[in-house]
Amino acid sequence: MRISKRLLYGIIGLTILTAQSREFSINDTAQVKTQLEQDLMLRNDWGSTWNLYGFRSAAGLAEYRFRKQIVTPDSLLITGSGLVSPSITRRLFEPLLSQPLIYGTDRSFTDIQDAHAFMNRKSDISYALFRGKPVALIDFNPDFASEVSGIAGGQRTANNDWILTGQIQVHLENIWRSAGSLDFHWERLDEASQKISVGIDEPFPFGLPIGGGGAYSQEIHAGLFTQTRQEIYVSGIGGVLGRWYAGSSVIRTLPTFDGKAAGLTALRERLITLKLTRNSLDDRWLPERGLRRESKLEFGSEKGTAGDRILLKIHYSRERYYIPNPAWVWKIKMRADGIFNGREAVSDYQIIRSGGIQTIRGYPEQFFTAERQFIVSVEGQPVVNAKMRGVVFIDAGWFYPGISPSPLSGGVGFIQNSKSAMIKFYYGISRDNSWTEGQIHFQIINKF
Repeated sequence: MRISKRLLYGIIGLTILTAQSREFSINDTAQVKTQLEQDLMLRNDWGSTWNLYGFRSAAGLAEYRFRKQIVTPDSLLITGSGLVSPSITRRLFEPLLSQPLIYGTDRSFTDIQDAHAFMNRKSDISYALFRGKPVALIDFNPDFASEVSGIAGGQRTANNDWILTGQIQVHLENIWRSAGSLDFHWERLDEASQKISVGIDEPFPFGLPIGGGGAYSQEIHAGLFTQTRQEIYVSGIGGVLGRWYAGSSVIRTLPTFDGKAAGLTALRERLITLKLTRNSLDDRWLPERGLRRESKLEFGSEKGTAGDRILLKIHYSRERYYIPNPAWVWKIKMRADGIFNGREAVSDYQIIRSGGIQTIRGYPEQFFTAERQFIVSVEGQPVVNAKMRGVVFIDAGWFYPGISPSPLSGGVGFIQNSKSAMIKFYYGISRDNSWTEGQIHFQIINKF
């Protein structure tokens, strides 16, 4: 029996596997059908075929050759709840038409799911032939979740006094059947510090092939200065990178009367913003598996009394869920931030602030200030039932300029979810405080 020079894998029984062809015994028809069908299933490629090429009667062999042709969907057939307008739905799934069936369209569909929070795992894609042409069938069932949430925080000091903080968040989705969102946020850190912001995001405004949005915020901090930020951006889907954002922002900071007395001066920043986000969590409220990440780069210039300076801001966050066994869900979260402007110390306006329910839960909101920080949280969630979990956590942070000893906190809590609301409660103890001086974080999310 002659063996081709293109031999790639070797000989298995009577089958010769090559880079472009396979030879089978003429008398073993069942083996031919089984092995070639298995090969095509593994390739997951609509345009792949094995074709009979010829016979070598003297050796008793039949040769089959592989052929690959790029096949894309001829059209899309979309069914589902109909919550999103047809023009936006078409834009959302339009990238599938340029992808090869099936591996390319499956991958692109997953990228679309991970780029938009409303694309839950209940939406699905399948394929069929219609009048001899391939069609992608999409069952589109988005999970829009408008909500009003409130966060209350409190810490008891050594003098038995309580320091109270609070936040209110209004998040509205798909209010114009456009799959977009509208956000309103108010935050109170103390009597002299408050922040208010509003933002809008549209994946395909007015049916355009590219997304966009904007945001406006104003903050007064410790009664010393007010800071106003205006931002506008465009967005789209970047494949495995998730959803990308590119925009610009202007930040203006003005000192108050007390700020001027403390030596603060006006500052203006002009920044270009680049951001990537991806969300592959398996559930919006109580995830068990998946990854959520965000990368953000801002660069530009700042202008103050000392003249113009180059400014660079970096942010990265990553949140991963695991379920090693049905009784426990584990979450590992990390966050890194930095600001660089070419001088020894950044302005009080630009300093990075952290602490509280989103970072180190044993401390009040924005308790720490730094130019660079790295924060890690490890959280175990014992599963009580499908709607409730306990929480045991440890949070740690590293800061520059250094804080000694490095902040460390631990604590307990619970998460309760239902169709109409979600409750989160945490009680955190820092390494510097006793059990009676812990930090309380309480959040209620009303869904509608």
